[in-house]
Amino acid sequence: MSKANEPETVVLTDASGAERECICIDRLTIDGRVYVALIDEECEAGEYFIMEIAGEGEDGTTLEPIATDEEYDRIGEVFNEHLSQLYGEG
Repeated sequence: MSKANEPETVVLTDASGAERECICIDRLTIDGRVYVALIDEECEAGEYFIMEIAGEGEDGTTLEPIATDEEYDRIGEVFNEHLSQLYGEG
């Protein structure tokens, strides 16, 4: 758990067991599903990626990739608009 004023971080583990520490920059509920925008050290300035929160519980949060490119693009447009309102263009 992050301390006050520190960004929320998550560690993603891929199928091969490699870990990737990410910072949560925002979360939105869209069509009853919760999505999170994440950045890590590999992201260029202004870039982020999105995952769906599949579950939250005592064991932690389960994130899943978005199922289709079409859904990712649709959710990405909502995040782009929301984040540009919060932080400005770029």
